[in-house]
Amino acid sequence: MYERQIEVLGQICSRVFQGMTNTEVVHVICKRDQRSDARYTVAFHIKYENMEKRIEGKFTLGFTEPEMAVAVAAPLAETLGLPPPAELDETTVELLSEFLNTVVGHAVAAWDKIGFKVRFFPPEVCREVPLRHPTEIESEAYVIILTLDVHHVTFRVAFSDELASGLHGKRLLVVDDSGVIRKVVAAHLRSAGFEVEEAKDGREAVEKHASFKPHLTVMDQVMPNLNGLDAILEINETTPGAKFIMLTSTSRKDEVLTARTLGVVEYLLKPLDLNRLLGSIANALTVRE
Repeated sequence: MYERQIEVLGQICSRVFQGMTNTEVVHVICKRDQRSDARYTVAFHIKYENMEKRIEGKFTLGFTEPEMAVAVAAPLAETLGLPPPAELDETTVELLSEFLNTVVGHAVAAWDKIGFKVRFFPPEVCREVPLRHPTEIESEAYVIILTLDVHHVTFRVAFSDELASGLHGKRLLVVDDSGVIRKVVAAHLRSAGFEVEEAKDGREAVEKHASFKPHLTVMDQVMPNLNGLDAILEINETTPGAKFIMLTSTSRKDEVLTARTLGVVEYLLKPLDLNRLLGSIANALTVRE
């Protein structure tokens, strides 16, 4: 969902780093971060408002290792004529804050050009904080790696999109004939603060949708008794406007086109990507009718 924004941000990080440190960046890598259990050594949380989607969120630039934070701060200090820091102290944090604020400032204009229009609020600096708080949905997380002549520096970028009233407690129905996949998805969504019910096939999904009344259903396509699209068709007869995300191993064009006519907001291919699923759910639930 944020691939283009992160690609632009990576180039901005490289340009700002070179300008503020007189250090050449040989290569820039931006990739998804899979470390769901990591913690920030120091993080800069910048609250923002997505003006198009009318949602609030938090844009985070942070370092998971103190050595990386010091590695970025050291050349910044040298350029300013200060002794390079040897540890993560207040001076290091101030230097990083100046660097990252400059990055964000440049990003506002660059993102605006690609259609991502946001308004930022003053940043909040945090030490030793969890990667994701229980009441937040971290929809996308990446690492930006700047390769230098002698070493590299890495820091983490994450977006947390939340409806102003919050997504906590929203009801989700997870439908999959695979007990393993169903339970993994359900557990992940419960840990993110959702209320979750499960169904093992399309027929049970129709019945549980009527009683549970979910805000959104995560629906598999290939299932016994009643497949996903047929189940959605039946649900729509009694609940017009119901929202669905399809999780499937197939990508047939006719199925994708049919899904779009039935209220399916996103069609996700397996293998399962839990971070992307959370992002898709956050997007679907924050779209105001």
